[in-house]
Amino acid sequence: MFTDIFAEYQLHVYPNPTHGELKIELRGLPEGASYHLLIASMSGQVIISRKTTENPTVADLTECPAGIYIMRIQYKDYKKDFKVIRL
Repeated sequence: MFTDIFAEYQLHVYPNPTHGELKIELRGLPEGASYHLLIASMSGQVIISRKTTENPTVADLTECPAGIYIMRIQYKDYKKDFKVIRL
């Protein structure tokens, strides 16, 4: 499980490493608030790019090959990039 705090928000991403499904939860957001989720391969190919109000939400990487991916979560001015490992 990856946990990060940016200001009053807590970001939880799990399981990491994953066999496919990755759960993303951004605690502390106002009800119905949206944030942007982006997952890209190390070569820059965008796998997932979406704005969501689902919290928590699930990113499905089951069709992606094993490897390291970059995930970006953005809410207003808060932005966090980190690695996700697909087994």
